[in-house]
This record gives sequence, C-alpha cells and structure tokens, in this order.
Amino acid sequence: MATPLNILIAEDSADDVELVLGELRRAGFDPVWKQVETEAAFVAELKKRPDVILSDFVMPQFNGLRAAELAHQSGLNIPFILISGTVGEDMAVKAMKQGVADYLLKDRLARLGKAVEQALEQKQIRDRQKQAEASLKLFRALIDQSSDGIEVCDPHTGRYLDVNQTTCDRHGYTREELLTLSVSDLETKAVSQHTWRQLVAEIRLQGFKLIEGFHKRKDGSTFPVEVNVRCVLGEREYVVASVRDITERKRAGEEIHNQLQELRRWQEVMLGREERVLELKHEVNELLAQLKQPARYFNPDNV
Repeated sequence: MATPLNILIAEDSADDVELVLGELRRAGFDPVWKQVETEAAFVAELKKRPDVILSDFVMPQFNGLRAAELAHQSGLNIPFILISGTVGEDMAVKAMKQGVADYLLKDRLARLGKAVEQALEQKQIRDRQKQAEASLKLFRALIDQSSDGIEVCDPHTGRYLDVNQTTCDRHGYTREELLTLSVSDLETKAVSQHTWRQLVAEIRLQGFKLIEGFHKRKDGSTFPVEVNVRCVLGEREYVVASVRDITERKRAGEEIHNQLQELRRWQEVMLGREERVLELKHEVNELLAQLKQPARYFNPDNV
C-alpha cells in the first residue's frame, strides 16, 4: 500500500511538478500536493504543516533559499528538499545552512524517493529528541521545585553527581560548588568519609534506609534532616537521597515536651496542695473530737 504524503511544492513549472510526483509514486508514496509560486502563497501553505517541502531553486517571483529560510524560521521542523536545474557548491552549502535536508538536480530525480524517506526519518529523530528534551526540562523543573532536597551521589566516593535547587538554596551553595563536594562534607552526624561505603552496603541489603542527621550550610551553621536514601541502578549505580529539613518538627517536638514537663510539675504541685488540705481537715476534726464536738469535715475513710 502506498504511503500517504502531504507535500508543499514551490515550483513555477507544471511539467516539473508532474515529474516530481511521478518519481514519488514510483517510490511508493501517494502524494497529495499544493503548488505555490510566490512567497505569500508559500507562507500561507506552510502554516498547514505539510509532511515535506520540495522547492525549485529559482522561480520568477520566489527562490528556494528564501523558501528554506522561511521554513527554518517557522520552527515547524518540516523536511525541506531543494530541487534545481543547476546549483553551485557555494549555493549548496548555503542551502544546507538554511536547514535544507537534501538537494537534487532535476535531471537526476531517481533519488527523490529515497531522499524523502531519509528526510522523514531524520524529522522523526528530531521530534523524539525535542520531546525528550522538553520532558527532561519539565522533570528538572519539578525536581528543582520540590520542597525536599534531592541528592544523587556516587556509591563509591559519596561525591555529589547532581542536586536540585532546593538543596542549593538550603545549604547556600551553587550547584557547581556542591558538585565538588561529598556527602561527608555536609553531613555532620550520620555519615563520615570512613563509614560511607558501609552505609551503602546496608542500603543495598535493606533496599532503603531512613536516617536522621545534621547538615552543615556553607556558613557553618547546621540544621536537622531526615534522609530517605536508596540505591538506583541505571546505566550505572547511583545513591539517591530525598532530604527533608525537620527543623520545625524538632522545634514542635521540643515545645510539646516542655509543655508536658510543665503540666507534670503543676500536677505535682496541685496534688501536694490537695494532700495538705486533707491533713488540715483531719487535724480540725481531731481537735473537735477532743472538745467532744461533732466533726466539721466529711472523712471518706470513716465510711
């Protein structure tokens, strides 16, 4: 079955258009085309996003280099093939700089089908690359905006291989500065240069590890952290850590502890007062009994 192909042809000769279409049909394409001869018409059809553009080099009101320039400026990534009666080497080089995928001579069109196939394949590669770059850019933006620090480290040396922006902001370093440091340069409690490999071995064995420690900022101050760390295997092994600043959690815990201590103190004070009041009531009742008068205060122990 023939492959559908939507073509924009910049050409002033109807006969040459038929030659081009004939070669494409022989190559297994089913072309649907639009022929234009002016810049205005070319720009209008370009907006319809054809699969491929074929352009003559010289036309009475237009030319192939200008067409290639307009196609390149559009950013639409449409394969552009230049077809000419004659073209010098300098012009060919200039055309390639304008983003032309290929150029052919009109008396050698047998290669047109193959040239179109290759141009479409290159377009797919560029589209996938562009999509991958966009996805990577979005992923990087999401990681950088995470409220937790993200740290990627070498499992052998502990050196930082990548960090997100939160990690940079939190520690007062640039990304470039952090990539010259190791985990032991920031962690002051849970990890040292000598215990790093032992920690990695434990992470490999357990699958992950939750660690509480203290990280040091560039200015020397420290803050408490909770680190969820695991080993990730890609084209190589990485140690990936999600680092949470638990300063507020620690502060809240200390406040709750202090409040409980205060409540216990007041409880002891109040219990002491209550016991003293009971003792005084008992003493009053004893004095009244000595005077052979009835007790004034109820004594539950006598019930």
